[in-house]
Amino acid sequence: MPDLHNFKELLLSFPDQLSLALTLGEKIKLPKGISNILVVGMGGSGIAADMLTAVLADQKILVTACKDYQLPSWVDGKTLVFCVTYSGDTAETLAAFSDAQKKKCPIICITSGGNIKSFCDDQHIPCVVVPRGYPPRTATGYLLIPMITILERNGYVKGLIEQLRDAITHLSTAQLQAKGEQLAAKLKGKTPIIYGSPRMACVAYRWKSELNENAKSHAFYNIFPELVHNEILAYSTPQEGYYVYMLRDEKDSLALSKQMDKARDIIKSRGQEVMEIAFKGQSTIVKLFTAMHLGDWVSYYHAMNVGVDPYPVDLISELKKKTGERK
Repeated sequence: MPDLHNFKELLLSFPDQLSLALTLGEKIKLPKGISNILVVGMGGSGIAADMLTAVLADQKILVTACKDYQLPSWVDGKTLVFCVTYSGDTAETLAAFSDAQKKKCPIICITSGGNIKSFCDDQHIPCVVVPRGYPPRTATGYLLIPMITILERNGYVKGLIEQLRDAITHLSTAQLQAKGEQLAAKLKGKTPIIYGSPRMACVAYRWKSELNENAKSHAFYNIFPELVHNEILAYSTPQEGYYVYMLRDEKDSLALSKQMDKARDIIKSRGQEVMEIAFKGQSTIVKLFTAMHLGDWVSYYHAMNVGVDPYPVDLISELKKKTGERK
């Protein structure tokens, strides 16, 4: 087990985390007749919801992320609700859990403990218990992978467990670490802007949030093609102090690829630096995990370069304390 107070070691151990996560939730059985899936989660737990929607984009079951105290009005007894809260005490997720019970949804919780585990124990609700002590943003594998494996073992998706095993072998930590350090060096004195294609939307947001949490830095993100209908106009005037990362998927459509090329050229013609990063691989899972973990390393090395400890999240803890919530 890695030293949970050594942030670099946590990143280095990510492939091992994925391997262990494959063994979690093996005995959970789902009811027949589930028509769609809702994943509730916030912050580091919420990225698991975003990632699941991207991973299952090519499957036949609809997945929606929910980051709110209440479930959408369309949720009913045929909606499988995953309640993901690493601490087990996230206020929004606890409220949504209660709402899911009222709607008589099948529920599965993923947590390291806390109140939600106690509720599950008392009410015999299936619960995947993951290792404790991690900063939630470094526990993405534990929070995401059990949802995938539970769905596949119960016949709702197929072919993803093998893709996960493939992704683990592709996560060459040394290569991604070196690439992350190289990319982070571009940020000296700059504020990062991350643009992604729709297939990289969850990754672009993950990069942004990791830069916020680890480097305590402002960072901004947006997604094609929507950004060419509004944000592109910001480059009408000279922009200073920013650095643009453009995340691309080799399977982006031809029309989208051409649009991204033209947008890149316009942005660069206005004197703005742009770094394009194209992700390749045989499966969506390989690309998503590789792209996500690369961003983790970028945020870590940016924190090192600006002299910031990536581990603490003091302002979040302060806000939680003032509102009477646990992190």
